[in-house]
Amino acid sequence: DDSVDVDFRVESNDSTHMFQVDAGNNKILMSSNPTSDTQSTPHDTLKLAVAYASSGSDGAAGLGPRLVFSIPDDEDNPSVGGGIAVVKESADDSNSVATMTFAVSQNDQTLDEAMRITNAGGISTNLCS
Repeated sequence: DDSVDVDFRVESNDSTHMFQVDAGNNKILMSSNPTSDTQSTPHDTLKLAVAYASSGSDGAAGLGPRLVFSIPDDEDNPSVGGGIAVVKESADDSNSVATMTFAVSQNDQTLDEAMRITNAGGISTNLCS
């Protein structure tokens, strides 16, 4: 109630700052503590996942986690401005092929896909209608 900055920190094995909300500096920090500094593949520092709402059927093509970015508007609530998602290409759960999509708002709360990177490395742009 007094507008005091408060930090929040989660500790984990060998990491005193596994997840930290640093309110005084307006940032969020995450640590992955790699087992080897010589590993040549990226380490997970943020892992987004979508679980099925129910079991027993395949998930839909297009299902996946998305980061959504909001921008200020002239009202009390921010507007949806854009998003980055990794989605399933197939509705068959035995096929784990994925696509990364980048979407922007067309002056409303709906995100329209503007660019897509396929699993084969192809890039499609100008997908907004």
